[in-house]
Amino acid sequence: KKGQELLIKNLILSIELKPKIIDVQQDTSAVSNAVVDQLISNDSIVEYKVRSGETLYSISKRFMVPMEVLLTRNNLSTTALKPNQVITIPLKREMKIKPRPHILRIPDSTEQISNQDSLMDDKKFQAIVFLPFNLDTIDTKGYRSYALEYYMGAMLAIDSLKSYPVNARFRFIDYLAKSMPFDSLLQKGELDSVDLIYAPFDFQLSKKLAKWSLGKSVKIIYPLASHHALNLVRDSLDLEKSTAYFMNPNTSSLLEVMAKHLSTRDSVQIVLIRTTDSAEIVVYNEFLRLTQYLDLPTKIQEATFGNYTYFSKKKGLKTVYVLLSKCSPSIDELLKFSSETENVEVYGLKEWKKCSAFLKTTENLKGYRFPNPSYLSYDNPNVKFIHKKYRKSYNSDLTKMACLGFDATLNMFLYALYDIRLTEGLVHKFEFNNSGENHINTDAFMLEFKDLEEKLIDK
Repeated sequence: KKGQELLIKNLILSIELKPKIIDVQQDTSAVSNAVVDQLISNDSIVEYKVRSGETLYSISKRFMVPMEVLLTRNNLSTTALKPNQVITIPLKREMKIKPRPHILRIPDSTEQISNQDSLMDDKKFQAIVFLPFNLDTIDTKGYRSYALEYYMGAMLAIDSLKSYPVNARFRFIDYLAKSMPFDSLLQKGELDSVDLIYAPFDFQLSKKLAKWSLGKSVKIIYPLASHHALNLVRDSLDLEKSTAYFMNPNTSSLLEVMAKHLSTRDSVQIVLIRTTDSAEIVVYNEFLRLTQYLDLPTKIQEATFGNYTYFSKKKGLKTVYVLLSKCSPSIDELLKFSSETENVEVYGLKEWKKCSAFLKTTENLKGYRFPNPSYLSYDNPNVKFIHKKYRKSYNSDLTKMACLGFDATLNMFLYALYDIRLTEGLVHKFEFNNSGENHINTDAFMLEFKDLEEKLIDK
């Protein structure tokens, strides 16, 4: 979390997935015991700055360290803590990443999973995962906690890969390390023999990586939605196949998900509120273009902020307003109008949760609906299963960042290297479209944000 500072020893080690021949029955698979590697040998130490509202008890639960240990370690005579107070936390053995068995290759199941030529017995893939551990400097921006959560989710995904005929080696690299600068990794050729790279969260470093990869056959997975701003365009003269893989849908794909959802609405009139902003006009035109290919229940009507209220006066018919703007005053005006008017619903963008002040007030009675790349539900059976494993391994609750690491390591890895397409992740849905330039996930969730909570409206 923001403000959390971690000093982690011996965290980033290579994980090698070695093939091992096993007997497979027709109805069951008998897996023999595998040799395991010790991934972490030393305890980790945390220097933590206390945030407002936190207690020694809550910190004890978060880091899985008994309160008595925290009291003794920090020479505290009371459990009372003050905001910005710095305490040291010796992580117990429960926080160590437990040894993982090697991924097993099941030869008899290979053709049943995929008939792709890439499933070769002697092919071992090399995968690099860049994460912002920031191990050898002071973590002023709180990146370490996000990197650690992603890493723990990735480790569970590596466990899950044993159900597939994979043969690969994962290496996790701290791209913020001063001892191993990112630019040096690109220039010295250490990545030239790598098959798959997970791009850094940092936009500028991802931009450098994309430029470095031009003319190379290495595949790059971009795990964040913000990576679409790279505007990658492949030079068809350099490569026969696209090598960029985006885990999250771009703006056009999100608009299409919303348009498809609206096509299922009956007995409503759909009103698109236009603005005069030139960048937003491009988005409006894209939305209208996408709706041309759908069987909408009614023709989309266009309005402005000067006349949009007129459409809600039609009795006996619900009005659905679509606003594709990020302008806070405009958003708040429409949401307030919706809360005060019957038979009105609002559809917008995921960014509203951050830029709208009205959404966070008690006056907001209805909320709004929007397409979103990801959604975490602890009621999801797959999430429940992984959540239990996560708690057992780390004595902590599964986070959305950990789920992102899991989906990127399992779903994206299998698709990029083996063309195995798993349509469901922990927090993502997957449906890939190869535009001829890039592989882009085009699926997303339709959510409703109301009472400061997200709820799934389309399953």
